[in-house]
Amino acid sequence: MRRVFIVVLFVFSLLLVSVLFVPTQAAHATNCSSSCIAYSYWDGPTYGGATITTVSDPTLTNTNAYWARYLRMGNGTPRLFVGMVVNKGNGDGSILCNNGIHSLQYFVYVWGSSSSAHKCWTAQSSEYNQLVGLTAKPDSRCTPELDVSLEIPATNSLYEVCSTNGGSNPNLYNRMEFDEILADNPPTNQHEVWGVDWIDNGYESINGTITYQNRVVDGYSNPQPPQEFWVTDPMNGNFGGDMQSCVYQAFVFHCNIGS
Repeated sequence: MRRVFIVVLFVFSLLLVSVLFVPTQAAHATNCSSSCIAYSYWDGPTYGGATITTVSDPTLTNTNAYWARYLRMGNGTPRLFVGMVVNKGNGDGSILCNNGIHSLQYFVYVWGSSSSAHKCWTAQSSEYNQLVGLTAKPDSRCTPELDVSLEIPATNSLYEVCSTNGGSNPNLYNRMEFDEILADNPPTNQHEVWGVDWIDNGYESINGTITYQNRVVDGYSNPQPPQEFWVTDPMNGNFGGDMQSCVYQAFVFHCNIGS
């Protein structure tokens, strides 16, 4: 009986040691000083696109840094971008808004075109954490160009410009993409940008009619940080699904929606 007790005690001691010395998982920390980008895209011809997401206003860490969230149309040259950006110090976000302003800004930018719009607006604090519609679509107001806008219903804000890519078909693009880009290193094990949804995701026809995405994306990147997760895949009847994006320093399995 004594021998059995000693054996049981020995086995218990081994189990206790193994529990006490289980190695912990190190925090995942991609160095994003030069920039990291999370994206999701659909390929195919489109005359514009639309999504609804949220206005965020992150506080950046590095001396020179930037963050941006935007709807992108096109792969290659030209490309159209509509979204928001924060640039700090000499961060490369100045390519999106090169006006010396370091607070949150909205922008429309067409890159690599012979005829383009490049417009920036300073965001108002009342718009922070509000839903914003990002849209690029054909409209009679801008014919033959695209009507590109950011609309925030909660504050009755509308930022709008006509834009053309300068090509032979000034409205046609070959990709619709959602991007969240970061050139910064968030504080260890902390968030830098709370999670937001991307909903009502659709592409535009030549007459400006939206068709909601009804299939999973053709490509994506989730470098962590930034993070992008499809919590509801697009399919018929669900208004283009629901994607969430955020910026956490450590590896995470979902975004916490917050402000």
